[in-house]
Amino acid sequence: MSNIFEMFGDSIISEQTQQAPNNKIFVISAGGSIFFGEDVDKELVVRFVSTIEELISEGFRFCIVVGGGKPAREYCRIADTLGVNNFVKDKAAILATKANATILAGLFKNSDLCIDKHISDSKAIISSGKIPIYGGVLPSLTTDSVAALLAEYLDAVFVNLTNVNGIYSSDPRYNKDAKLYDKISYNKLLSILREANSLPGQNFVLDIPCVLILRRSKIKAAVLNGRNIDNLRSFIKGQSFEGTLIEPSNEDFLDNKDTDYPNMKGTKSFNEDKIDLDEIEY
Repeated sequence: MSNIFEMFGDSIISEQTQQAPNNKIFVISAGGSIFFGEDVDKELVVRFVSTIEELISEGFRFCIVVGGGKPAREYCRIADTLGVNNFVKDKAAILATKANATILAGLFKNSDLCIDKHISDSKAIISSGKIPIYGGVLPSLTTDSVAALLAEYLDAVFVNLTNVNGIYSSDPRYNKDAKLYDKISYNKLLSILREANSLPGQNFVLDIPCVLILRRSKIKAAVLNGRNIDNLRSFIKGQSFEGTLIEPSNEDFLDNKDTDYPNMKGTKSFNEDKIDLDEIEY
């Protein structure tokens, strides 16, 4: 599995507002449904691009991975109708992510379209002052998982932008009593995901391989509503925000006696030097 990677280069929310981590490199996994859903929200996309460029001028650095959204799911639907297998469906969905990444990259002043580049190329691209923008890279590997690998390689914060305010106890679209987690551990999130079937084109908050990557390297992570650009800005700048932080619990690393996590007693802020931190999207 490492050769493949090399090849491609819990508490419920309270009234107290969370404090974001203070970091300089962020990998954003932009769910395709945010920017490439039923109807394209031009104002939203333009605000996202201008906000990222504004934050870059302030010294922050970014890598962006774009999901497939409605085009990917439509390709999967057609593939199902025609009876092709999951590998072919994944390949078709990946093409949709690459098309979306191409469009988004064209809106930035200084981006590098990385749809055919290795994950290991991202560090040099960021060092050159550009924004590497990826789509999917490999069948069975979602764009969330690609973003997690990039965050692991870059020692960056992982940010998932979805169409809800974070991770819920159940689907808030169908359950009005669903509770929003302000924090959730890797293992708790994995237990939720294991109850769902991860088939091509399905909609969940992250996916199991993505969370396993986050857990194995204790990657700082958050899930935010991609339609709230001001909230994204606040998170990036280390200010108060609304969303879900994914962080370790004592049960996540029982065998790791050297692990030292601050703020494990229910606080809503992170030490800036030790931050531990909807849909399966292609």
